[in-house]
Amino acid sequence: MQTSDKEPLRVRRGVRRVKARWQRSIAEFLRVPFALLAAFILLAAGSIALDTIRLPVLAGVHDAISRMLPKDSVSTLLTSIATSVVTITSITFSVLLLAVQQTASSFTPVVFEQFLRRRTNQVYFGFFIGLSFYCFLVLAVLRPDKNPAFSALVALALTLVAFIMLVLIIYGTVDQMRPGTVIRSIHQLAMKARGAEEALLTRTRREPRLDADGMTVHATESGYVVEIDLDLLREAAAICPGEAEIVLEIQLGSHVVFGDAVATVVCTGQPDADEARSGVLAAISLDDLRDIDVDAGYGVDEMHNIAWAAGSSAQHSPETALTAVAALRDLLARWIAVSGSERERGDELPVVYRNGVVAQAVDALASIGLVTAESREHQTCAEVLTAFAASLPRMPAREQGLLDDAVRRVLPAVVEHAYSKQLHRALTCLARSLRDAGLDETAGRVDQAAGQLRESTRWILPKPSEHPGSQAMIGEGTPVGIRRHR
Repeated sequence: MQTSDKEPLRVRRGVRRVKARWQRSIAEFLRVPFALLAAFILLAAGSIALDTIRLPVLAGVHDAISRMLPKDSVSTLLTSIATSVVTITSITFSVLLLAVQQTASSFTPVVFEQFLRRRTNQVYFGFFIGLSFYCFLVLAVLRPDKNPAFSALVALALTLVAFIMLVLIIYGTVDQMRPGTVIRSIHQLAMKARGAEEALLTRTRREPRLDADGMTVHATESGYVVEIDLDLLREAAAICPGEAEIVLEIQLGSHVVFGDAVATVVCTGQPDADEARSGVLAAISLDDLRDIDVDAGYGVDEMHNIAWAAGSSAQHSPETALTAVAALRDLLARWIAVSGSERERGDELPVVYRNGVVAQAVDALASIGLVTAESREHQTCAEVLTAFAASLPRMPAREQGLLDDAVRRVLPAVVEHAYSKQLHRALTCLARSLRDAGLDETAGRVDQAAGQLRESTRWILPKPSEHPGSQAMIGEGTPVGIRRHR
């Protein structure tokens, strides 16, 4: 959604802000409706021309249509179509927007983005508006001595199409609001964004190579990072004398405020501080909204929000949470595979860009696991543990600490559940994966959590932490509450 002209780390205000919003609205939704409106205007001009010119070759057709649609009834017909379409469009789209709003409140605001960006919804909206405008335009140029037979016939045919489309848009909106459809769309957008981010990853380093003091570059405005221009960063590095390197402290999708560190310029010589700082700031573009077309982390955050809400006691069915966790697990597996393989390096720049989207996905899964302690959705908790177990063997050794830390944080929430078969299988697989990775200490804690759950089941306790004096901490052995019941 890179539609607005980018300025150096500056939020657009006044005219620029209005211009940016207008360009965004055109890119997101209005382009297709405007195109259809223009097509209907041309169609109206063509049909009016046919009715006015009365070509001899079409005279017989015009007379036949005039017998079916007399001149006295055409004006009433066109007026009825125009007003009815406007009324139906207003009521239908208002009701559909209420349904979208309800779904967005249950899931995430990205539902609105999906609804607006779907090409079919844009076609429906543009068709209804265009049909209304077509009828009003024909009525405006209607002459008392002429029978706009062709125009009326076209309007009648298009009205029939409009009623068919009305049924389709109602079904399409209901289908788009299904949890699986919402999550699948976010998943696809995240994969597309990750593909766009690959160009940035293949041209940058993961770790710094220069061991020297650096100059910190601070943000002068606030907003979300929507673009990082590598060519401008190359020019900024070339300004510095000697060997230089730019270490970015932000990522696509990061929210920065005034004074935040966005980069560190490291070089062996003494750079022109103002020129280097300006060059770095010019390469980083901010906007008021995150850009899901280039920000894969945005998709992760949205699925995390959906799963978190669905996994809490606010909603009782775990299906949505399970679907979101599965989608996060898929993204994590794909991104681990890419980060663990050797990319074909192209024109590598002296720029360090730390890839944080994998850690972001792991943290999202851990957060979902924690919230299940409140909702008692053991299925979602088991799905999170299964995602950890499946991801650990694929994860590079340098990043396995992310999962190790996430597992330790989630275990206190695990012992809040009843010992279901899903949890038993997930804990068993997780302990095995941890041992295979050489993380024996964490594997032992997983075994202790499973042991606590087995003991609570043996003594018919819903969970160890509910009883007076119980110890729900992992590694404390048998809870005191359980020992009291022996």
